[in-house]
Amino acid sequence: MYQNNLFFNETERINTLLLLMQNLSLETMVKNLPIESRIVLGEILKETEKDKDTTTVK
Repeated sequence: MYQNNLFFNETERINTLLLLMQNLSLETMVKNLPIESRIVLGEILKETEKDKDTTTVK
């Protein structure tokens, strides 16, 4: 610990918080969404994957 700070710089702190949000909170957030919102989110993800597939060079 350095100056009451677990991480040595701001970048390390932000990266750790982003990892925690992605790994722990994202799943919880989606589980707590209303069914309608989950359906819309699923449709958006499918569209994104389709767009990604069409732009990929084969």
